[in-house]
Amino acid sequence: MCIRDRYILLCTFGEAVLPMSEEVRRVLERYGVPVDGMKGSDAAKYLNYYNKVKPYQAFCLFVEHSQKVCLAEGPRCDRCVLARTCATAICNRKKTRKSGTDKRTEEAVVKREWAKSQRV
Repeated sequence: MCIRDRYILLCTFGEAVLPMSEEVRRVLERYGVPVDGMKGSDAAKYLNYYNKVKPYQAFCLFVEHSQKVCLAEGPRCDRCVLARTCATAICNRKKTRKSGTDKRTEEAVVKREWAKSQRV
């Protein structure tokens, strides 16, 4: 079944099928979900595990997230709401800590220390 057919099933009939578009696949892969051989129905079952978001909403959120944050050219992990649990964001943080040159990380540490000093 092609992505267009899955999209029609999802939007028209409310089937629990998640179209595995490039955007959805990219976000899932970066998050750490093994997507090789995954079908749309498998992805929808994975989402239903959390039972908080309907498949159509999930598809829209995946596409929006991939267009604004998890870009094909490179993810913007510093803006990502999933960064605490995302495999790619965790790897990027480890690389940043090793290099020690990321200004945003240094600024965050300074802000955190300043906030601690204000609480006292």
